[in-house]
Amino acid sequence: SSARRPSCRPKCRSAPSRRQSQNLRGSIVGQVTDPTGAVVPNAIVTVTSTDTGAVTRVKTTGDGFYTAPALLPGGYKISVNAAGFKVFERAGIQLHTQENATISVKLQVGAASAVVTVTAAAPLIDTADASIGQVLTTQEVQDLPTNGGTPLGFARIEYGTVVKAKHALGGATPVSNSTVDDFSLGGGNSSSNELLLNGVPNMQDSGRTAAYSPQLDSVNEVRVDLFGANAMFGDTSGGTVNITTKSGTNQFHGSARWNYQNSGCSGLDGKFSSRGGNHCTWMSALPYSQQVGNGAPPSSHFNQFGGTIGGPVVIPHLFNGHNKLFFFYAYETYRGQQPPAQTIGTVPTDAERHGDFNALLKLNDAKHDYTLYNPNSATGSQSSYTRTAIPNNCLGPDASAFSSGDCPGNGGLPLSPITQAYLKLVPQPNYSGPTTTADGENNYFTYTPTVQDYRSHMGRLDYNIGANDKIFGEAHRSRYLNQQSNYFHNALTGTNSDQIMFGSQIEEVHTFSPTMFLDVRGGLSRYDNSNFISSSGISPNAVGFPGYLAQNATTAALPRIEFTDQTNPLSYSNQPGSLENFDTLQWFSNLTKVWRSHTFQGGVDLRAYKESYLSP
Repeated sequence: SSARRPSCRPKCRSAPSRRQSQNLRGSIVGQVTDPTGAVVPNAIVTVTSTDTGAVTRVKTTGDGFYTAPALLPGGYKISVNAAGFKVFERAGIQLHTQENATISVKLQVGAASAVVTVTAAAPLIDTADASIGQVLTTQEVQDLPTNGGTPLGFARIEYGTVVKAKHALGGATPVSNSTVDDFSLGGGNSSSNELLLNGVPNMQDSGRTAAYSPQLDSVNEVRVDLFGANAMFGDTSGGTVNITTKSGTNQFHGSARWNYQNSGCSGLDGKFSSRGGNHCTWMSALPYSQQVGNGAPPSSHFNQFGGTIGGPVVIPHLFNGHNKLFFFYAYETYRGQQPPAQTIGTVPTDAERHGDFNALLKLNDAKHDYTLYNPNSATGSQSSYTRTAIPNNCLGPDASAFSSGDCPGNGGLPLSPITQAYLKLVPQPNYSGPTTTADGENNYFTYTPTVQDYRSHMGRLDYNIGANDKIFGEAHRSRYLNQQSNYFHNALTGTNSDQIMFGSQIEEVHTFSPTMFLDVRGGLSRYDNSNFISSSGISPNAVGFPGYLAQNATTAALPRIEFTDQTNPLSYSNQPGSLENFDTLQWFSNLTKVWRSHTFQGGVDLRAYKESYLSP
């Protein structure tokens, strides 16, 4: 099945606000006056990024107001130049995601060759917007602890955020977003928030579960808005979480991280001991683990590492990207084994594998009847029928196949080639304990760990074409493989999932004049998830099934075999799995016009959602 849901949200507003919502960019606004408080029109305001050298130049209006829009988060310095006044300079400005900083300037009379430098000033205040927002800065993202290294978890610690009780203490990994993003913002519905990555929707399903989780060291800021008083906010009944990634700068920089956890080093689930320095071993208290011969169950472990690198694009003797072209790349991998489930089930004994069920006849009593009957011998009417008992409960091709000595000959019902093929994949009994019964029920013990493998790539380019055009592009891809419930540790049991998350975007900011700007962006986000069994790719013909099964099947896999009687042994094979994907396409544009003390903004946010699901 599939569903397609288009979304169109035009917006137009006139206000003194310079809000850049649904985006990662911010702005610097203010008014330029002379020592008497009179406005200074046509002053040149230059805003320069101290990270990349990108320059934005604007003029003050007739009322002395200026707006430097569409600025990426980072460090800036500002200078103001007007005829008959000294040049004003201020450095050390830190602009955050979607922030609208107000910096008003009072010029001093003097020659243009004189410079007034401000080294200390009041904190930046956003006086133009009524929205309630909070920002976790780069330093806070690095310093605050996070379980599993997923940056979305930082939104849970902001005020106005209420986490669902069942997920309040739950662990997190880069792929367990459903437990991380299930929170309410500003009293809105849980899991109904707008989740953005660099201003682009970042969701893997219509339930608003976050899709891609960027590597922690690649995160520049995490902004949480509880209430959007701006017309550009929408598609949410609660709030907005916008994660912005870092860009390259004029200086090469990088990072590396490694996080390792082992349940053997924790005293929460069992005793622990140290052996060979820092090596930890979990000591199991289960007595039957010794009977299995494993000594102790395998411990769970969590191994996560990655790195980042960024800087200017430099090709010796050909291209120098300083102040022009920058790159940033992040990689992360996560490999883990969750606490293994301890499973006790039932498998055939060695005698039963050869068709010898004679031992079960000795257990017949008033409550139990283990007599086997030939299914091909049924006689009778529609209301009643009888079958012929198989002599001595003996199956199999010949007497040499029997091991008990109570099956002297062929019982007349040989084991089929399909049965013999499946039995090659079924392990021998390995357990005899309190739950094992006389008829052989619960004679197999196994550990079934959940094995995980996750890898993530993210790349970004920032290009300052000139004073009037700036381009930013980003792409990311992650893949997560998960294996669980593999009781026999082969193709006969176990389920697997393969999740791929991909996204990209490109954005340009064009300056038509010092008072008119256009911000245009296109974005794509795609989530693919396939669930399949361990025998996927194995044709039913390989175990003796007729050819038409493979010809008419939507996927090749071993057919599922279930046992429905009271002994409930482990099922062989499983359901064939499912395929699902969720696509989000966005086209966003925002035109800004500054006129006197007013800022007019208009634009459109077009989105198309497509969700598909297939279960063979």
